[in-house]
Amino acid sequence: MTKNNGIPLIKNNRIPYQLEKANIAADRKILMSLSKWFYNLPISRKQLIALIASELVSILGIGIGATLIITSGLRTQLLEQAKSEVAVLDTNYNIKIHQMGFGFRGQSDNTAIIQASVNYDSRKSISSDLKAEVKRILLNEIKARKIEYATLVGKDFKIIVNANNDREGEIFNPNNLVSDVFRNSKQIKASRIVSWSELKKESPLLPNSFRNKDALIRYTVTPVRDPNTQIVVGALVSGDIVNGKDPIVRNTLQSTGGGYSAVYLRQPTGEFALATSLDKGQAEDLNQAHFNVELPKKKGNLYSKKQQAQPKEKQLLGAW
Repeated sequence: MTKNNGIPLIKNNRIPYQLEKANIAADRKILMSLSKWFYNLPISRKQLIALIASELVSILGIGIGATLIITSGLRTQLLEQAKSEVAVLDTNYNIKIHQMGFGFRGQSDNTAIIQASVNYDSRKSISSDLKAEVKRILLNEIKARKIEYATLVGKDFKIIVNANNDREGEIFNPNNLVSDVFRNSKQIKASRIVSWSELKKESPLLPNSFRNKDALIRYTVTPVRDPNTQIVVGALVSGDIVNGKDPIVRNTLQSTGGGYSAVYLRQPTGEFALATSLDKGQAEDLNQAHFNVELPKKKGNLYSKKQQAQPKEKQLLGAW
């Protein structure tokens, strides 16, 4: 410590105690002067000042309160709007699954499909004519419902007949859904991710914009029963790929009046990938909307954080 003109200095440049004490004394002097000035004012002047102060406080309070109420109301409105839009998207997403479930439940009672399943389960031969008839039925389902998978599977999880590439004898138990049906004897509806390598094996007709990617697929797996014993002897698997198709998001935007609608799938890494989307933006006509527009990465990260606790295979639905 050194001295300069009688004032002690500190090497770390902190304010000396004497200077701090002098500043406090000056502040007190100012406050006392203001208090004395107000005390010496006439009563009428004091009342006027008090009235003005109270009015200012009231105005500021009302303004701040109104701002908070309006902001909270807008946030609530936006949240409720987002919830309703996601509900519409969820409904549109599940319509196709319900349609497939209803259709394949009916086909599980088809005589040819039952006979092929019973013969396979009892290790009897299946004639080429019967196989051809089953394949024709499955092909008709694919064409009529615009889906990619229609497959008859035995209790050993091997393909009996399928609609696309001949995969007879191959194991087909996507995400253990077939084994779940044989265990519970009930129809299953589920969404899962199918790898590109599996898609290549099946070789279905795919949208032109979809290549070399894992796909989000909506499955139904329906038990086929022996009519004499009611024992499950086979399973019908139907599958509809979401990627590269716009009916889900298009129908959503038609209901909500515009904006952005999308379906994302969650990959095994935890990251989200776009399955399908439609962005109407400022366009007046929905036919002018942009297809397969991804959200900015920052927004995608927000969804990623929000969904960390969910199963990896679960799809993310969103509508904006």
